[in-house]
Amino acid sequence: MKTIIFLDVDGVLNGGSTESDKDLDPRYIANFKKLVDITKADVVLSSAWLNFFEVDGDHFYPVSRRGYWLTDALAEVNITIKDLLHKPYDFKKSRGDQIAEYLDTHDYDNFIILDDDSPQHDYLVDNWIETDYGGRLPINPETEGFNDKKLDEALALYYSFT
Repeated sequence: MKTIIFLDVDGVLNGGSTESDKDLDPRYIANFKKLVDITKADVVLSSAWLNFFEVDGDHFYPVSRRGYWLTDALAEVNITIKDLLHKPYDFKKSRGDQIAEYLDTHDYDNFIILDDDSPQHDYLVDNWIETDYGGRLPINPETEGFNDKKLDEALALYYSFT
């Protein structure tokens, strides 16, 4: 079973309560690692953070501090970004449109979307784990970032594939 995870960064790997000089929250990265370890999924960066990367043919690499922060933080827990959703990030299209296009051109059995935006397409809703940046006060730990509750939702989705 070939699974893909579309990863947004803001609101998934960080949030309003993130206390890090690198805009990434170790709590949410640890939960993301658990998900990747269990699912053995490929990770596709679907975040506007992909603008912190440069594409050279079939390869891409970070070109700004946030790109390095992300790749370094994920490398520390043995996670590699396999692909970028779209380069450059197309702000004229919804994230859902871009994900739908990606799924149309790549061969995966299942997919999970981790994002703090709301899904735009009915057929993506069931695979969309919606998080929250939590920038509004008071911060709600039940919804902010890729917390334990959201990890449980993502795992339940994954187990429903089998």
